[in-house]
Amino acid sequence: MTLRTELENWEVEEIRDIKGLEFSVALKFATENYRHRKDVYIFPLASETKENEIWQVGNNEFVIFNNPELCHILISDNGIQTLFRTPAIRPGSIFGNNGKKFFLFEDSSYTTHIYSVSDRDELLNLVREIIDPAANVSIEDAPHSLIILVELHGLSHRFPLDLLLENESNLECGLGADFIYKAQTRCREFKIAEYYEKCGGYYIGNSSVAVQGIFTENDGQYEFHPDDFFKNVAIGKLLAANNLVPGLPADACPFFRKGVDDEDYFIDLSNEVLIIEDKKNAKTCGLEMYGERCVGVMRTGENEFLALTEPPSSGRFVDSPTRLRRFVRNTAGKFLWDVDSYGLNSRAVVRPDRCQLDDDTIVFTTEQDYNVYSSFEMWSISKNRLAGPIDGFDAIKKATKEPYVSHTERQIMVKYRNHPQWKALPMIVVRIYAPREYCDIFALIDPRKKYRVYGKVYNMLADSMVEGPKTAHGLVKMFENNRGLKLKYSL
Repeated sequence: MTLRTELENWEVEEIRDIKGLEFSVALKFATENYRHRKDVYIFPLASETKENEIWQVGNNEFVIFNNPELCHILISDNGIQTLFRTPAIRPGSIFGNNGKKFFLFEDSSYTTHIYSVSDRDELLNLVREIIDPAANVSIEDAPHSLIILVELHGLSHRFPLDLLLENESNLECGLGADFIYKAQTRCREFKIAEYYEKCGGYYIGNSSVAVQGIFTENDGQYEFHPDDFFKNVAIGKLLAANNLVPGLPADACPFFRKGVDDEDYFIDLSNEVLIIEDKKNAKTCGLEMYGERCVGVMRTGENEFLALTEPPSSGRFVDSPTRLRRFVRNTAGKFLWDVDSYGLNSRAVVRPDRCQLDDDTIVFTTEQDYNVYSSFEMWSISKNRLAGPIDGFDAIKKATKEPYVSHTERQIMVKYRNHPQWKALPMIVVRIYAPREYCDIFALIDPRKKYRVYGKVYNMLADSMVEGPKTAHGLVKMFENNRGLKLKYSL
């Protein structure tokens, strides 16, 4: 590896003979972040040539010659973005001043080309200014030309770079009036939805009534879907009647912002690709993170690990939801993400600062967000498996004779209202209902006490709290009585 310019605020290291990935050579870029910790980014190289040349052309920009390829990359909180990539057999040097940087190189036919580092970035900024500053504008490879990709809020479009350069004096013409109108309309819709979300309510159509819910993008339109009664109404009534409030675990994840360094392995936190040093066998292995970055690793077995990963653009706040994942080393020596359907769910997320129930148990959810209203599951670090999962309540199934009776459950975390400083406790809220019928009862189940019914039960038919039965069998019997009343006194 040869550095053609002095590095400012960056360290670059060449890593070779990486096992388990589609590439065996990579560059490791490291810099100190605002937390005075090291951010690490891994950039795969296309060939195993012995001589790689690197130029730093901006605060976070590098040009890399990896024969027979020339790349221009940008490193940011969004990871590594390839701005320019082209075949090249002989790199030249950077020249220019006043911020205008040009790069000279030759292709396989020995034709000399000049690549403008700064002008290309200016073009991308002009595209953002026309559409919206929030638009993600990037350059990607195509078989015969370079393509500008514009992405925003579920909308994307590709433009040949040559077409935009031909219309650089009138970029609106190159982008097309229809696309600009559609993109700007989409941005306005998204900003309105985001505004009402922050306000805690939404106005639908011409209605002046604020309601709770979420906006969902569907085929270019934003649709409103109200929150279900079970999650947002019944649970709140149950907790209030039983002198409980929603809560979260008090402790942080024990391996957040920590790597692994023991007698067998060294794993440093990084972006894009996890580099794993096998000390005993003197091998360097890799694990793809598919655009995410690792913010925590813990060894849980001989060849088993837990990891926290997140999209590169997040993570500025300690309470941001982060993916909880498990990876293992197989008998062939390759590291893989564990996707066993009986293991840790691939959609598991945690909040690193509030997810540790006790020394061994991590609380996670498979919902998009992680908050006091989520439905939780628990993972045992020492046992490497789910801890106390919802069993489906066999007692309810056995006590249910008729096929129209169903049930659903949510595992939640609660605290006693008068003692908010107490540690959160797991509870299971169960709903027994008849599909398509307005006939439900809701109850809290205490998993610590052999799944006994906790406190009062909510009777939806009477819209009131009642002193409930103590067993799941009693819940089903109570439901049957309610259904009999409904048939006798129709609503």
